[in-house]
Parts: sequence; structure tokens; C-alpha cells
Amino acid sequence: MVREGDSDGIETFVGHWGWIYVIYQMAEFYRESRNDQYSKGILEFYNDLAFMKDHGEWKIELAEQQALENRQ
Repeated sequence: MVREGDSDGIETFVGHWGWIYVIYQMAEFYRESRNDQYSKGILEFYNDLAFMKDHGEWKIELAEQQALENRQ
């Protein structure tokens, strides 16, 4: 969502919806409801969040590696 006067739509979206989007991503990833995410204990929530961050970085690295291999 880009609002009038905003220069970068992605930064605006994350700044405005950050935690709600994180909850949404976690619910989608684990195939659970958003309420399930809110009811997790803080350690479980942060462990899941750390896992998803590392998983996302790994997927990006893997895609970049495969793209390089496909060019050869």
C-alpha cells in the first residue's frame, strides 16, 4: 500500500503493517490461524520467527546458487 507522499511502498508497508505481516506469514507457513500465533509463548514465538528468517535467507541463497548453476 503506497500512500500519498510516500516514496517507497515496501518500506511503508512494513513500517505500517510489520508485526501483523509477520503474524500472517507465520500463520501461513505453519498452516495455523493468526490467533494460534498470538497465543504462543514468547520463546516459541521468537524461535519460530528466527527459524522463518533463517529459512527465508536460505531459500534466497539456494535460488541464487541455482541461478548461477543454470547459467553455466
